[in-house]
Amino acid sequence: MRNVFAHAPDKPTDNESLATAYTISDPAKSWAIYAELHEGGEAQYYKFDLPQNERLLVQLFVPTSEKSSFVPNLVVMGPGITSQDAVPEYVEIVEAVGVMLLAGERSSSPTYEPFTPSSFYEIAILDQEASDGGTYHVAVYESSQGGHYGLAIGYKEQFGLDEFIRIPIDVIGIHQWEGQSLLFILS
Repeated sequence: MRNVFAHAPDKPTDNESLATAYTISDPAKSWAIYAELHEGGEAQYYKFDLPQNERLLVQLFVPTSEKSSFVPNLVVMGPGITSQDAVPEYVEIVEAVGVMLLAGERSSSPTYEPFTPSSFYEIAILDQEASDGGTYHVAVYESSQGGHYGLAIGYKEQFGLDEFIRIPIDVIGIHQWEGQSLLFILS
């Protein structure tokens, strides 16, 4: 992932509408969200506030264990975003802000992440300065099928004591998200 090598893991639930979008409290901090779209035609939502001129870094990826036909898409909505491309009707959009679709495209070779260790395919990346401050929303969707995806947000590698203490459990959860069995992970 672009110039960010460590992410604090997170696993939100119940974020399947704009009204229930998962709030990322510190979007400059490097987060890796491990999630699953349960079926095609479903979207999941995230939101965060950015001050003007802050770096807006959002990366979508899938584990190498995910079937090759699963390639989700990324929608970024917010002030100062230039609207382009239409999104499916089932994807809720925020009115009065720009809406940008980043169509998913699986990278030709996986990226290796040494800490966990694991590997993944990059799908979409947005890395730009937030020209206007305000609330930004992100949606992830895939029209025809469900699957596991990851969403990395932020660029500052900062970790609290609680995050260091949770590392062994978080690593197990990440490997399960990748499709590995608990028995295999613990062996």
